[in-house]
Amino acid sequence: MRIKFENDFIDLGRVETQTRTKVVFKVAEGNTANIDSIIPGCGMCTSIGKVTDDSIEVIFSSGRIPRHLKRLGKKEYSTSKSIRLMFKNGSVQIIKYKAIVWEKVK
Repeated sequence: MRIKFENDFIDLGRVETQTRTKVVFKVAEGNTANIDSIIPGCGMCTSIGKVTDDSIEVIFSSGRIPRHLKRLGKKEYSTSKSIRLMFKNGSVQIIKYKAIVWEKVK
């Protein structure tokens, strides 16, 4: 079982640290009715929002720049996250998003 999405990989571009960004995976063919569960790859920064027949909403909560990168003078980092769609028939599908998390200079 698979769902065809308009995009199963979404590039968020630059996202400021410590913000919440909504990511919407829109269904192009099929629907979400046969999904048994939706499991984010990172439970700390990715949460599942509203799920309808024609879309899956995911919320990305960007954190701070990691200390080891800050010590190197870095003001941004790249991240990518995956979400597993577990279907009632036992099949699995992966959808993904990526972002460059940056810290605004104060």
